[in-house]
Amino acid sequence: MKRFISLIMCILLTVISAGCGKENGNSQNNKVDDNSNLQTESNTIENSQYQSNANTTEEENTGADNYLGLRNIKIDSTTELTEEQKLVSQYFDNDYINITDYEFLARYPSIFEGAQIYFTGTIQKIIKSTDDDYEMLVWVGKNEGLFYYRDSNMGVMYDEYKEKTKNNLIVIKGKQTDTRLVTGDDIVVYGRYNKIETTIIDKISYTVPTINAYRTFFNKGISSPDVFEPDFIKKVATVLFGNSVEVRNASDGEDYDSSAGAGECTFDDNPFMICEPENQSNSKFTKYRMYLKNGVIEDAKSSSSIGGTGTSVDDSNIIRKFEFTPDFQHYLIYTFDTDLKTLTVGYYDENFNKIWQRDFEETINGVYDYTQKNFYIVANNDLYIIDMAIGTYVTTPSYVGTKSDIRKVSDGLIMLSASNADSVMKVDLEGNIIWKTNITNEYYIFDWMNSVQFVDKKIIISNPYVSFELDAETGELKTTGELVG
Repeated sequence: MKRFISLIMCILLTVISAGCGKENGNSQNNKVDDNSNLQTESNTIENSQYQSNANTTEEENTGADNYLGLRNIKIDSTTELTEEQKLVSQYFDNDYINITDYEFLARYPSIFEGAQIYFTGTIQKIIKSTDDDYEMLVWVGKNEGLFYYRDSNMGVMYDEYKEKTKNNLIVIKGKQTDTRLVTGDDIVVYGRYNKIETTIIDKISYTVPTINAYRTFFNKGISSPDVFEPDFIKKVATVLFGNSVEVRNASDGEDYDSSAGAGECTFDDNPFMICEPENQSNSKFTKYRMYLKNGVIEDAKSSSSIGGTGTSVDDSNIIRKFEFTPDFQHYLIYTFDTDLKTLTVGYYDENFNKIWQRDFEETINGVYDYTQKNFYIVANNDLYIIDMAIGTYVTTPSYVGTKSDIRKVSDGLIMLSASNADSVMKVDLEGNIIWKTNITNEYYIFDWMNSVQFVDKKIIISNPYVSFELDAETGELKTTGELVG
């Protein structure tokens, strides 16, 4: 039970669903009548708003949606993205498992092989460092400042901790950067777990996990380093909004209040830059926060969905987030009204003109994924499938229960809940249940801590206390990884 005792001060606002509720929808130049039937200027959808794609073009309505959801697209798993599009995908990809204990990687390689992970450590040895790439031996652990942060380990001496964990070693391999890493650097590593391999270093054999590193950062303080550099943020903003966009540092007193914050979290804990598109015709697209530690873009006039940022905003009851679509030519805006308990999803073209909008009333929040063909959302315990192009329903909403995450796979949807019953569920593209799995382990219930990864034919669910491997085709729980040491 000791592992339950942890102080988490800055928590990313998690997506949860609750209760039963109501939903309304409209599209550009559309209106909803008293019977909630979707109407357009040229035609009326009769009987029910829950229509198939009968009104879409033949090209749009050809075949099932076999595309992979945007949540599952990674920069190293597709060759179809341009370099600019990879930058945007990299920014919004927050699917990295936080390795809080080295034992997970060493003891359960079958669970983590192929997963995207991140961890802190110190470079012990330079194996290779050329103009093109590098290979290094890294000790996985906390630096002294982080070890004693907030008195979390005052009963243990740091030297004792280092001696106990001295064999927690990993080999990282990556592309060379302008600023080279050297022995003794404290770093944070983001990359993909490869496998356990045997490496000979200075005539000593090491059998340790190997990581293909995407990015490494100097870990200079007790707080986590910025994941994205300002120049990277500017490039992403240019891809999304065009060359005329202005990206600047956030200003104390204008964009945040350095004396404010939630708990002990402030702007320094969750820094952001300000993005202002030249096109100011739509009030929802005038000024955005682009975060440096999380791939999140928010309306600067709304509250933050990240822990405390020290922001003082115009609409304290509104959380408004921005995302791009798979065609990189449209935008999605998610607006959550914390007072009215209303979730709104809006779909816009590249000139910020609204094409369609769906409103989910009496909703605490929703979880979603989407492809270039359809938008999938669980709200009010129901699964809604919406035609991405015109905003009409592909099928009648189906009850799936409260969900904390949803992922579109090629032949259906995989959904997770925080409950030990129906913890993981797969449904087909009509919302019919294919399989569901119960995870009865007591440590699974920490919903906001659970990270999920989809690697080949397996599903990985991990939190600081336990990890699980499921068969993505059958839902079978194959491996449970618990800490022994």
